[in-house]
Amino acid sequence: MPPTLQGLPPPYPRFLPGVVLTLFLLSVCGCPKRTAPAGSPPPPQDEAPAPGVLVRTGAEPLWTEFENGRLRPIASPEAAALKPLEPWPLAEHAAGIVQWNEALAVAVNRRGFLLVKEAKSGLLELYFLGESEFTPRYTILKAFIFLNKPAFLLYRDDFFVKHDIPPPSPRVFTVTDGIFGLEPVEIPAFSGFPGAEGWDIEDFFTADDGEWYFKAIWKGGGTGKIAYMRTENLSANGEEIPLGDYMRVAMKAAGSAEDGADIPGLPLWLPQLPPNFVYTDYSQTGGAGIAAWEERENWNTGAAGLLFLQINPDDNRSP
Repeated sequence: MPPTLQGLPPPYPRFLPGVVLTLFLLSVCGCPKRTAPAGSPPPPQDEAPAPGVLVRTGAEPLWTEFENGRLRPIASPEAAALKPLEPWPLAEHAAGIVQWNEALAVAVNRRGFLLVKEAKSGLLELYFLGESEFTPRYTILKAFIFLNKPAFLLYRDDFFVKHDIPPPSPRVFTVTDGIFGLEPVEIPAFSGFPGAEGWDIEDFFTADDGEWYFKAIWKGGGTGKIAYMRTENLSANGEEIPLGDYMRVAMKAAGSAEDGADIPGLPLWLPQLPPNFVYTDYSQTGGAGIAAWEERENWNTGAAGLLFLQINPDDNRSP
């Protein structure tokens, strides 16, 4: 039986450190005008948000796309709505998938978290956590686990967009204890760089050495101050390191993640995507595999969504 999506919810690992990004900005070029593929469905109409959604995976891929804060089924990525290509910090796309207990949390840029939990009878339950007042205005830089809960970091992108808003404060959000909402959380490692005083976190990643690295920039006006930091534990203060040390680690990490070329755990048997589309993340819960995909032209993103697949733990194709 083919997979089905019942109801509509309100609903990379993208790693591009600001330091590395500045080295490539001159290579950005215009994007060709796209035309709708034959047989594409009309753009979806506005629908009232639902509290949850049930997904049944099957032998056939179940393709879905993010559309105005919802997740809707489509026949394939080529049949996605013809969205304008826009800089990825502004686009609605999966900014990372993290495993949390027996569930998955998908950070959806400009929206918040989409929780995916395995239900009975081979169904998946999807719940979109209501966005805060901050998520539509800022970019999700990274999703991660902090104090045994999924969290995401917001920042103000200044490479592609001119802003008249301050850096986000609060800047990190996690799920509430009831798991049906978002709440701010303080990260001690960032405490020396308060957003309320004009500091922003523009890079945030882990490296092969298992430590966390981040770049803090002061955007309070005048000449910006920059601090390059490293810490073993996000619950403790970090140490400042020289720019050269930071760059070496950042370049190595960026080299393995550029354009989704080397995503840890990405199964080779995932369905082939059309040109200019890439997979950006993959995870699994129970008998279902979930992959994030998006349309990409240089630094711009168009359509984006999630692929749901039934997996067999005894099948040697599965990761």
